[in-house]
Amino acid sequence: FEMWILSLFLLLGSSQAIRLERNGYRDVLIGINDEIPESASLLQTLKDAFTQASDYLYRSTKKRAYFDEITIVVPESWSDSDSYSPATAAETFDAAKVRINPAETFFGVASHRAFVSPSTTPCGTEGHYMHITPDRLTERNWVLASPPHRMIVHEWAHLRWGVFDEYFKAFYGLDLDNKPGRCPQKIVPTRDERTGRWKYDQNGAVGSITWKQQINEVTEFCDDGNDPNTKHYRESSTAQNRFCNMQSVWTVMKSTEDFADGANPPREVDSTAPKFRIVRKKNPEAVVLVLDVSRAMTSEIE
Repeated sequence: FEMWILSLFLLLGSSQAIRLERNGYRDVLIGINDEIPESASLLQTLKDAFTQASDYLYRSTKKRAYFDEITIVVPESWSDSDSYSPATAAETFDAAKVRINPAETFFGVASHRAFVSPSTTPCGTEGHYMHITPDRLTERNWVLASPPHRMIVHEWAHLRWGVFDEYFKAFYGLDLDNKPGRCPQKIVPTRDERTGRWKYDQNGAVGSITWKQQINEVTEFCDDGNDPNTKHYRESSTAQNRFCNMQSVWTVMKSTEDFADGANPPREVDSTAPKFRIVRKKNPEAVVLVLDVSRAMTSEIE
């Protein structure tokens, strides 16, 4: 009788959710789609954008959150590099909460908009992933679009905390007087008589990132406090009011696991710059078979 003893030594990873510990987000996974051409500049652009986003996030959450550890998964189709670490089984594109994808095409026109999928999760519920295109990270026309780091924080609010946009949406059934959507209420709207479009004067307001994060003065989310610079406008016809029962973005944020019951209170940190790690799937780990067919082992069994 012979006994075969089999030992398998495989380096396996387990899927890990993003964690917020001591105000720092860890296990943030950014996946690059296999269709994206190899680009060292894209990697640097991602690092720069998320470094700036981390500082903006820290300030906008009143020193309660920033990006601490970020892993970028590059495609297997890219050349290997000594600077890349081996990806674990859990570090894949499909597991990434932030995905760098090719532009979607609508009627022959490429769309570089960023969004969170799905966009219909219940208020306060984490989304599936954030979609960003390479061009959205590098475009320089900020007349309508926000700088990449501000866009990232805007989309992160949708992804992580399940809050909604505060743009005007007439079909949501609010604002029967057709008041222009905005947050906070302090912002002064004026209608252009020639075009019929609304223009806005911030009037000293610093909110809201889920409304017009591209404006330099906007550095905070609307809340339910008494400060008119950030006070939530409950009557505005917005998705946030419609789907979150007229609660402010901050009220919803504070109900999530990141901040509920005083979790992650404001804290001074030495640096908000994330620690980046770039990984790529390497060759399969070696499988080691250990076979003991000694007479001693055979005798024991017999």
